[in-house]
Amino acid sequence: MKTAPDALNDVKLELPEEISFSAPAVHIPAENQVVWRVVAARNGAYNVNVAAAGQTFTKQVVVSPDVERLSPVRLRDHLLDRWLTSGEAALPASSAVESIDVNYPPRDIHFAWIDWNWIVLFFVLSMIAGFIFKELLGIEI
Repeated sequence: MKTAPDALNDVKLELPEEISFSAPAVHIPAENQVVWRVVAARNGAYNVNVAAAGQTFTKQVVVSPDVERLSPVRLRDHLLDRWLTSGEAALPASSAVESIDVNYPPRDIHFAWIDWNWIVLFFVLSMIAGFIFKELLGIEI
C-alpha cells in the first residue's frame, strides 16, 4: 500500500472456503506491506479479495500439481512490469493498493529422471532438436 503505515491495520484478506489462513497477518510498515500465509484444501482456481481504504480488489490464486499459466502479481501502473509479469487487469490508478503478489513455490518438471526448471528444459530440448534437424536438413555453419 502507498499510504500511512497505520492504514495497514485496516487491510483485510477475504478467502473462499477452500483456502484458509495458516498464520496471522504480518505487518511490515517500513515497506508498506501486509503479508498473509494461506493454504488450500484442494486444487482449483480461486479469487481472493483484498479490502483496503473502502475498496475491494480481486486476485486469482491457482492451486494445482500441474504446470499452469500463473499470474503472480496484479499491479497498479508499471506498464512494462504488467506486460512482463501480470496476466491480470491493472489495479485502478486511484487505489490505495499498489500491488497484490502471490508467491508460488518453484515448479519443476520431471523429465528423463531429473527435475528440471521449465526454462532450462526448454533450452536443452531446443538445442537437441536444433542439432538433430541440422543433420537431417543438411545445414552447415
